[in-house]
Amino acid sequence: MPRNQKFLILVVLFVLLSVSFASGALEVSDVTLSPTILWLHKNPDLTISAKCALDGVILPNATVKADIYPPSSNVPLTSPSLAYDQNSERYKKTFQASFSATGTYTVKVTCSYQAGSATAQENFIGNKLELRIINDIGNPADAYMGGKLSLHVELLRNNALVSPSQDTFEVWVGKEKLSVISLPIIDGKYQKIEVKIPLDPAELTVGVYDLKVNAKYEGSNVESALDDVIRVNTPLTMDVTDEKVKCPAGLACSESVNAKVVFHDGDIGDFTADKNFQALLKDGKKWITVYVSDVQCNAVSESCI
Repeated sequence: MPRNQKFLILVVLFVLLSVSFASGALEVSDVTLSPTILWLHKNPDLTISAKCALDGVILPNATVKADIYPPSSNVPLTSPSLAYDQNSERYKKTFQASFSATGTYTVKVTCSYQAGSATAQENFIGNKLELRIINDIGNPADAYMGGKLSLHVELLRNNALVSPSQDTFEVWVGKEKLSVISLPIIDGKYQKIEVKIPLDPAELTVGVYDLKVNAKYEGSNVESALDDVIRVNTPLTMDVTDEKVKCPAGLACSESVNAKVVFHDGDIGDFTADKNFQALLKDGKKWITVYVSDVQCNAVSESCI
Protein backbone atom coordinates (compact mmCIF):
# COMPACT_ATOMS: atom_id res chain seq x y z
CA MET A 1 0.00 0.00 0.00
CA PRO A 2 1.41 3.39 -0.97
CA ARG A 3 2.69 5.51 1.92
CA ASN A 4 0.29 8.39 1.14
CA GLN A 5 -2.67 6.04 1.26
CA LYS A 6 -1.62 4.74 4.71
CA PHE A 7 -1.32 8.29 5.97
CA LEU A 8 -4.81 9.09 4.67
CA ILE A 9 -6.27 6.07 6.46
CA LEU A 10 -4.59 7.10 9.74
CA VAL A 11 -5.93 10.64 9.43
CA VAL A 12 -9.45 9.35 8.77
CA LEU A 13 -9.24 7.03 11.81
CA PHE A 14 -8.00 9.88 14.02
CA VAL A 15 -10.86 12.13 12.90
CA LEU A 16 -13.42 9.38 13.48
CA LEU A 17 -12.06 8.71 16.98
CA SER A 18 -12.15 12.43 17.79
CA VAL A 19 -15.75 12.76 16.65
CA SER A 20 -16.69 9.63 18.59
CA PHE A 21 -15.10 11.03 21.79
CA ALA A 22 -16.71 14.44 21.44
CA SER A 23 -20.15 13.00 20.79
CA GLY A 24 -20.10 10.50 23.69
CA ALA A 25 -22.89 10.22 26.28
CA LEU A 26 -22.78 13.39 28.40
CA GLU A 27 -24.87 13.07 31.56
CA VAL A 28 -25.86 15.11 34.62
CA SER A 29 -26.68 12.87 37.58
CA ASP A 30 -27.30 12.87 41.32
CA VAL A 31 -28.64 16.42 41.52
CA THR A 32 -28.90 17.19 45.25
CA LEU A 33 -30.54 20.16 46.97
CA SER A 34 -30.01 20.94 50.63
CA PRO A 35 -32.35 21.68 52.27
CA THR A 36 -35.32 20.56 50.20
CA ILE A 37 -37.70 22.74 52.25
CA LEU A 38 -36.63 26.37 52.56
CA TRP A 39 -38.15 28.77 55.09
CA LEU A 40 -37.87 31.94 53.05
CA HIS A 41 -38.39 34.37 55.96
CA LYS A 42 -35.02 33.17 57.29
CA ASN A 43 -33.11 34.00 54.05
CA PRO A 44 -31.60 30.50 54.21
CA ASP A 45 -28.58 29.07 52.42
CA LEU A 46 -29.24 26.65 49.56
CA THR A 47 -26.62 24.14 48.40
CA ILE A 48 -26.87 22.70 44.88
CA SER A 49 -24.60 19.85 43.83
CA ALA A 50 -24.46 17.42 40.90
CA LYS A 51 -22.20 15.10 38.94
CA CYS A 52 -21.28 15.57 35.29
CA ALA A 53 -19.85 12.61 33.36
CA LEU A 54 -18.95 11.66 29.81
CA ASP A 55 -19.48 7.98 29.04
CA GLY A 56 -19.56 7.33 32.79
CA VAL A 57 -16.28 9.16 33.46
CA ILE A 58 -16.53 12.19 35.78
CA LEU A 59 -15.51 15.42 34.06
CA PRO A 60 -13.54 17.86 36.24
CA ASN A 61 -13.43 20.65 33.67
CA ALA A 62 -16.99 21.01 32.36
CA THR A 63 -19.08 24.17 32.58
CA VAL A 64 -21.98 23.64 34.98
CA LYS A 65 -24.76 26.06 35.95
CA ALA A 66 -28.10 25.87 37.76
CA ASP A 67 -31.19 27.72 36.53
CA ILE A 68 -33.63 28.32 39.40
CA TYR A 69 -37.26 28.80 38.38
CA PRO A 70 -39.84 30.21 40.82
CA PRO A 71 -43.32 28.65 41.16
CA SER A 72 -45.41 28.77 37.96
CA SER A 73 -42.72 30.53 35.90
CA ASN A 74 -40.50 29.62 32.96
CA VAL A 75 -38.09 32.49 33.57
CA PRO A 76 -35.20 31.72 35.94
CA LEU A 77 -34.67 33.95 38.96
CA THR A 78 -30.94 33.31 38.98
CA SER A 79 -28.41 31.02 37.28
CA PRO A 80 -25.40 30.46 39.51
CA SER A 81 -22.33 28.61 38.25
CA LEU A 82 -21.25 25.45 40.06
CA ALA A 83 -17.58 24.83 40.87
CA TYR A 84 -15.89 21.43 40.77
CA ASP A 85 -14.97 19.89 44.12
CA GLN A 86 -12.19 17.35 43.69
CA ASN A 87 -12.79 15.56 46.99
CA SER A 88 -16.41 14.68 46.23
CA GLU A 89 -16.09 14.72 42.41
CA ARG A 90 -19.16 16.91 42.32
CA TYR A 91 -20.01 20.40 41.13
CA LYS A 92 -21.29 22.56 44.00
CA LYS A 93 -22.65 25.98 44.87
CA THR A 94 -23.91 27.37 48.19
CA PHE A 95 -25.63 30.75 48.27
CA GLN A 96 -28.26 32.72 50.17
CA ALA A 97 -31.71 31.99 48.76
CA SER A 98 -33.32 35.42 49.06
CA PHE A 99 -36.58 34.42 47.38
CA SER A 100 -40.06 35.66 48.23
CA ALA A 101 -42.67 33.51 46.44
CA THR A 102 -43.96 30.41 48.24
CA GLY A 103 -44.49 27.11 46.45
CA THR A 104 -42.44 24.65 44.37
CA TYR A 105 -39.18 25.84 42.80
CA THR A 106 -37.44 23.95 39.97
CA VAL A 107 -33.65 23.74 39.71
CA LYS A 108 -32.30 22.72 36.27
CA VAL A 109 -28.61 21.81 36.27
CA THR A 110 -26.91 22.01 32.87
CA CYS A 111 -23.47 20.56 32.12
CA SER A 112 -21.72 21.78 28.97
CA TYR A 113 -18.59 20.15 27.56
CA GLN A 114 -17.06 20.78 24.14
CA ALA A 115 -20.07 20.96 21.81
CA GLY A 116 -22.42 18.90 23.96
CA SER A 117 -24.71 19.59 26.94
CA ALA A 118 -26.95 17.64 29.30
CA THR A 119 -29.57 18.68 31.85
CA ALA A 120 -31.22 17.23 34.96
CA GLN A 121 -33.57 18.83 37.47
CA GLU A 122 -34.86 18.66 41.05
CA ASN A 123 -37.40 20.62 43.08
CA PHE A 124 -37.48 22.32 46.46
CA ILE A 125 -40.34 23.85 48.46
CA GLY A 126 -40.35 27.47 49.57
CA ASN A 127 -42.41 28.16 52.72
CA LYS A 128 -42.79 31.33 54.76
CA LEU A 129 -43.86 32.12 58.33
CA GLU A 130 -45.08 35.61 59.25
CA LEU A 131 -45.94 36.85 62.76
CA ARG A 132 -47.52 40.12 63.85
CA ILE A 133 -48.60 41.24 67.32
CA ILE A 134 -52.01 42.92 67.15
CA ASN A 135 -51.84 45.97 69.40
CA ASP A 136 -55.54 46.15 70.30
CA ILE A 137 -55.19 46.19 74.09
CA GLY A 138 -54.00 49.73 74.71
CA ASN A 139 -50.75 51.62 74.46
CA PRO A 140 -49.50 50.75 76.92
CA ALA A 141 -51.82 47.92 77.94
CA ASP A 142 -52.45 47.43 81.65
CA ALA A 143 -51.45 44.11 83.19
CA TYR A 144 -51.51 43.18 86.86
CA MET A 145 -49.06 41.17 88.95
CA GLY A 146 -50.64 37.76 89.49
CA GLY A 147 -53.25 38.37 86.79
CA LYS A 148 -53.90 37.18 83.25
CA LEU A 149 -53.11 38.96 80.00
CA SER A 150 -54.84 38.17 76.69
CA LEU A 151 -52.97 38.85 73.45
CA HIS A 152 -53.93 38.69 69.80
CA VAL A 153 -51.33 37.76 67.19
CA GLU A 154 -51.41 36.89 63.51
CA LEU A 155 -49.32 33.84 62.63
CA LEU A 156 -49.44 32.95 58.94
CA ARG A 157 -47.91 30.08 56.99
CA ASN A 158 -47.86 30.92 53.29
CA ASN A 159 -50.55 33.59 53.92
CA ALA A 160 -52.87 31.14 55.72
CA LEU A 161 -53.75 31.43 59.42
CA VAL A 162 -52.07 28.70 61.50
CA SER A 163 -54.09 26.56 63.94
CA PRO A 164 -51.94 26.81 67.09
CA SER A 165 -51.05 24.18 69.67
CA GLN A 166 -50.08 24.60 73.31
CA ASP A 167 -46.41 24.85 72.29
CA THR A 168 -46.77 27.21 69.33
CA PHE A 169 -46.11 30.48 71.17
CA GLU A 170 -43.60 31.79 73.68
CA VAL A 171 -44.21 35.20 75.24
CA TRP A 172 -41.83 37.58 77.02
CA VAL A 173 -42.63 40.74 78.93
CA GLY A 174 -39.30 42.48 79.31
CA LYS A 175 -36.79 39.69 79.97
CA GLU A 176 -39.33 37.50 81.77
CA LYS A 177 -40.75 34.51 79.89
CA LEU A 178 -44.42 34.10 80.79
CA SER A 179 -46.49 30.93 81.14
CA VAL A 180 -49.11 30.28 78.45
CA ILE A 181 -51.98 29.18 80.70
CA SER A 182 -54.48 27.86 78.15
CA LEU A 183 -54.54 26.42 74.65
CA PRO A 184 -54.19 29.26 72.12
CA ILE A 185 -57.24 29.48 69.87
CA ILE A 186 -58.34 31.01 66.59
CA ASP A 187 -60.25 34.17 67.44
CA GLY A 188 -61.67 35.67 64.27
CA LYS A 189 -58.79 36.70 62.01
CA TYR A 190 -56.15 36.15 64.70
CA GLN A 191 -54.82 33.74 67.31
CA LYS A 192 -55.55 34.47 70.97
CA ILE A 193 -52.95 33.75 73.67
CA GLU A 194 -53.54 33.92 77.43
CA VAL A 195 -50.50 34.33 79.68
CA LYS A 196 -49.94 34.68 83.42
CA ILE A 197 -48.21 37.75 84.85
CA PRO A 198 -45.97 36.68 87.77
CA LEU A 199 -47.03 37.78 91.25
CA ASP A 200 -43.49 37.70 92.62
CA PRO A 201 -41.87 41.16 92.28
CA ALA A 202 -38.52 39.40 91.93
CA GLU A 203 -39.71 38.31 88.47
CA LEU A 204 -41.61 41.41 87.32
CA THR A 205 -42.00 44.68 89.16
CA VAL A 206 -44.31 47.60 88.46
CA GLY A 207 -43.27 49.34 85.24
CA VAL A 208 -43.58 49.56 81.45
CA TYR A 209 -42.09 46.72 79.41
CA ASP A 210 -41.43 45.54 75.87
CA LEU A 211 -43.47 42.61 74.53
CA LYS A 212 -41.97 39.80 72.45
CA VAL A 213 -43.69 36.75 70.93
CA ASN A 214 -41.91 33.79 69.33
CA ALA A 215 -43.86 31.28 67.24
CA LYS A 216 -42.69 27.77 66.30
CA TYR A 217 -44.30 25.79 63.49
CA GLU A 218 -43.21 22.79 61.39
CA GLY A 219 -39.61 23.05 62.57
CA SER A 220 -39.19 26.75 61.90
CA ASN A 221 -39.78 29.84 63.99
CA VAL A 222 -40.50 33.55 63.66
CA GLU A 223 -40.46 36.44 66.12
CA SER A 224 -42.26 39.75 66.60
CA ALA A 225 -41.76 42.48 69.21
CA LEU A 226 -43.21 45.81 70.31
CA ASP A 227 -41.51 48.37 72.53
CA ASP A 228 -43.02 49.80 75.74
CA VAL A 229 -46.52 48.33 75.29
CA ILE A 230 -47.17 46.49 78.59
CA ARG A 231 -47.62 48.36 81.87
CA VAL A 232 -47.40 46.05 84.89
CA ASN A 233 -49.38 47.22 87.92
CA THR A 234 -49.75 46.02 91.51
CA PRO A 235 -52.06 43.00 91.95
CA LEU A 236 -54.64 44.80 94.13
CA THR A 237 -56.48 47.94 93.05
CA MET A 238 -59.08 49.82 95.08
CA ASP A 239 -61.17 52.88 94.31
CA VAL A 240 -63.28 54.40 97.12
CA THR A 241 -66.56 55.41 95.52
CA ASP A 242 -67.90 57.44 98.47
CA GLU A 243 -66.68 61.03 98.36
CA LYS A 244 -67.01 61.86 102.08
CA VAL A 245 -67.52 60.24 105.47
CA LYS A 246 -69.33 62.51 107.95
CA CYS A 247 -69.13 62.02 111.73
CA PRO A 248 -70.10 64.54 114.45
CA ALA A 249 -67.07 66.01 116.21
CA GLY A 250 -66.32 64.47 119.58
CA LEU A 251 -68.69 61.54 119.12
CA ALA A 252 -68.06 57.96 118.13
CA CYS A 253 -69.79 56.99 114.92
CA SER A 254 -70.01 54.14 112.49
CA GLU A 255 -70.24 54.66 108.73
CA SER A 256 -70.22 52.37 105.73
CA VAL A 257 -67.72 53.03 102.93
CA ASN A 258 -68.15 51.62 99.43
CA ALA A 259 -65.11 50.71 97.39
CA LYS A 260 -64.41 49.04 94.07
CA VAL A 261 -61.80 46.37 94.72
CA VAL A 262 -60.04 44.20 92.13
CA PHE A 263 -57.59 41.48 93.13
CA HIS A 264 -55.86 39.89 90.16
CA ASP A 265 -54.46 36.88 91.98
CA GLY A 266 -57.45 35.59 93.92
CA ASP A 267 -61.01 36.13 95.16
CA ILE A 268 -61.89 39.28 97.13
CA GLY A 269 -64.74 37.28 98.66
CA ASP A 270 -62.09 35.75 100.95
CA PHE A 271 -61.02 39.14 102.33
CA THR A 272 -61.57 39.87 106.04
CA ALA A 273 -61.57 43.12 107.98
CA ASP A 274 -58.71 42.21 110.31
CA LYS A 275 -56.36 40.68 107.72
CA ASN A 276 -56.88 42.74 104.59
CA PHE A 277 -58.03 46.25 105.48
CA GLN A 278 -56.75 49.30 107.26
CA ALA A 279 -58.55 52.65 107.20
CA LEU A 280 -57.14 56.14 107.63
CA LEU A 281 -59.01 59.42 107.92
CA LYS A 282 -57.43 62.79 107.38
CA ASP A 283 -58.27 65.47 109.94
CA GLY A 284 -56.81 68.63 108.49
CA LYS A 285 -53.16 67.74 107.93
CA LYS A 286 -53.14 64.73 110.22
CA TRP A 287 -53.93 61.12 109.30
CA ILE A 288 -55.85 59.12 111.92
CA THR A 289 -56.18 55.33 111.95
CA VAL A 290 -59.77 54.18 112.37
CA TYR A 291 -61.12 50.75 113.27
CA VAL A 292 -62.58 48.58 110.50
CA SER A 293 -65.25 46.50 112.20
CA ASP A 294 -66.63 44.50 109.28
CA VAL A 295 -66.06 44.00 105.55
CA GLN A 296 -68.25 42.28 102.98
CA CYS A 297 -66.71 41.78 99.54
CA ASN A 298 -68.36 40.44 96.40
CA ALA A 299 -66.11 39.11 93.65
CA VAL A 300 -68.87 39.29 91.02
CA SER A 301 -69.55 43.00 91.53
CA GLU A 302 -65.90 43.69 92.46
CA SER A 303 -67.10 45.74 95.43
CA CYS A 304 -66.51 45.85 99.17
CA ILE A 305 -68.61 47.53 101.89
